[in-house]
Amino acid sequence: MLEAGQGNGSDQLQPIADALARSGLVCTYDRAGFGSSDPADGSPRRVGELVADLRAVLQRKAVPRPYVLVGHSLGGLMVLLYMQRHPADVAGVVAMNPGPTYHDWLRRLRPIVTAEELRVNEIEPLSGNVPDEPVDVRESDDLLNEPFPQHIPYAVMFAEDCGGGTDPYCKKVVNKLEATQRALAKLSPQGRLVAVKGAGHEIYLTHLPRVIAVIDDVVARAK
Repeated sequence: MLEAGQGNGSDQLQPIADALARSGLVCTYDRAGFGSSDPADGSPRRVGELVADLRAVLQRKAVPRPYVLVGHSLGGLMVLLYMQRHPADVAGVVAMNPGPTYHDWLRRLRPIVTAEELRVNEIEPLSGNVPDEPVDVRESDDLLNEPFPQHIPYAVMFAEDCGGGTDPYCKKVVNKLEATQRALAKLSPQGRLVAVKGAGHEIYLTHLPRVIAVIDDVVARAK
């Protein structure tokens, strides 16, 4: 099951879907407000509501369990939360550049950014103040604060070139961002961090074979 990044429809991860379709069933869907899906009932939505929608899609379409969940950015955060909340449904997870957990992320940044930078770049957008897909991600704290399954294999893929080195704010915080990804990969002994040098945020666009290899590894570890 593929979960797209924030502000994107299911077609974002089509390169992954095409590659995986040769070896098994691949499922995609559009979140509320994208593609042929109805608009969201309210705005901003909580990330937990999005996770509940994902589960409803899988159940209503009778997709056979257990699932291998693959998500990018916001979708990466969603699939980790899904694994935590519904471990019986999940065989494995690949999270590509998942969003960091809210309060841990702010805590890491406060010593190195200004209060205004923190407000504009982090607090407001992470609380849902963005135009394309407003999502409040503060429930992401659950990943660090609630029990996490210890038996399900998963991988956190990290890559960030800061717009080819042209984004000064990104360059200021990227080391802290990598540290959050390492923390997510250490939530259980089954977690692995896969750093992809030379890739940007959309890892699958430039390093698709690496992404597929990581998915294959998670599937192999799940069997």
